[in-house]
Amino acid sequence: MTLRPVFPIFCAFVCSLLVICSVSCTSVADAPGSEVYSEYYQIAESWAELGKYDKAIPYYKKAGQADNFRNAAHWGLARVYALSGKWADSQVLLEEMHVAEPENIRIAAALAYVLAKNKKSDQAAALYKAIFEKNPDNPDVGLNYGEILFAAGQFSETVALMDSLKSAFPGDEKMSSFQSLEQRAREALSAEEARKSAEGQISTENLSEF
Repeated sequence: MTLRPVFPIFCAFVCSLLVICSVSCTSVADAPGSEVYSEYYQIAESWAELGKYDKAIPYYKKAGQADNFRNAAHWGLARVYALSGKWADSQVLLEEMHVAEPENIRIAAALAYVLAKNKKSDQAAALYKAIFEKNPDNPDVGLNYGEILFAAGQFSETVALMDSLKSAFPGDEKMSSFQSLEQRAREALSAEEARKSAEGQISTENLSEF
C-alpha cells in the first residue's frame, strides 16, 4: 500500500525534537566533565542547523557517549536521520527511547510518524491510537491520529474519526482541518471503491470468454 504524505505530523515531529533537545542540554550543560561532550553536541547542532546532516551525525554519536548527553544526542540523531530520509535508523533510536519511556507522548508520536514513513502503517496506526485514547480531549492529537490513519490507507476509519472530532470540538479552531481531512479521506475512499468496481468488472468480462 502506498503511504500518503503526513506533513502536519512531520512538522510536529521536528519541532518536538528541537524542544526536547533544548531542554535536555540545558539540564546537563553544567555537569562535571561535560565540556568536551558539550562541544561535540554544539558542533553537531551547528551542522544540523546548516542542513549538513552527514557532518552532524558523527558528532551526535560522540556526544552520546557521555551519560549526561545521551538523551539529547539521541534525539538529535533521530532528528537528522529523519530529515535525511533514513527512517530505519531513526526508528531504531526512537524505539529504544519509547521502551525506556513508554508514557512519553512526544517520543511515541515521533515513533508513530517514523513508522508511517518507514511503510509500517499498521504499527504506526496502532501506536497513535494508544496516544489518542490517552488524550481524547486534545484535538491536535486527534487530527494527527487521523493523518496517520489516512497515510495508512484507512479511509473509512479516518472519516469516522473526523466526524467524531467535529462533534466533540464544534467550535475548535481545528474545525477546518477536520473538514479538509475528512474530504480527502472521502475522495480517496470513492477512488478506491471505483477501482475495485472496475477490477470486478474486468474479472467478470474475462469469465464471459470461457
